[in-house]
Amino acid sequence: MFGKNTDGADRKVVILDELEDVECLEGDTVTFRCRISPSDYAGAKWYLDETLLYTNELNEIQVLSGGFHTLTFKQLARKDTGTISFAAGDKRSYASLLVRERRPTICKSLEDCEAIEGGGLILSCVTSKPCHILWYKDGCLMWNSSRYFTSRLGCEARLTIREVCQTDAGVYECSAGSVTTRAAVTVKGTNRHLFVTCLLWVEHFCSSSHFTKNIIFLVFTACFTSITSSCKYKRSSAVLSSSPGEIQMHATCNNLLCTDI
Repeated sequence: MFGKNTDGADRKVVILDELEDVECLEGDTVTFRCRISPSDYAGAKWYLDETLLYTNELNEIQVLSGGFHTLTFKQLARKDTGTISFAAGDKRSYASLLVRERRPTICKSLEDCEAIEGGGLILSCVTSKPCHILWYKDGCLMWNSSRYFTSRLGCEARLTIREVCQTDAGVYECSAGSVTTRAAVTVKGTNRHLFVTCLLWVEHFCSSSHFTKNIIFLVFTACFTSITSSCKYKRSSAVLSSSPGEIQMHATCNNLLCTDI
């Protein structure tokens, strides 16, 4: 006489299979299942803590044959950790959802390379997610300075070295928590002794009643690509000292002044 009531308001519900706790990692997809009787009960609800859930791009709620009800979470984040509850009539089933942080992995490792002395160098690695990065050289923690600069853009971490010198050679390590990547850096010297030599003749006449003396000045200038203190001048195979000439050092240039030649 009366139609069958399927809205669940006056029907006694029995939970046959309870929810089970789930532990997963960030980005995972998980499904909670609960089985009830009667199998055609239509008033069930799902909650995360006290928030009522609906089907959307990240959650999917389904009613399957045999009295099964499922809740699927996609692309889980740590903030989704909480208590899942399934309500049908006056019955409830509970389970915990624990979303752990996914440890980063190295997607692009450091690569061995050769740097040019006096130039610049950039070491870079890419991780699976933005994370805290530490840089080491030969096992020693590195800090930002006038020549070393660390930076991070999204998942890419960089170490920039300015004005590379021979002491920058070594093994560099990029550490992202429990994972690391290493690379060896060698430094190639430049042709430091790039000479620019000039000769200047100046005649100075010293007059007297008997003679005129010519004093000839020769100036040799050697310019280098970097500051050096090891410059030596030789005549034949003998190293010249400050006398009879005068050796002057000015940063990357060395002058040799010879008189009375």
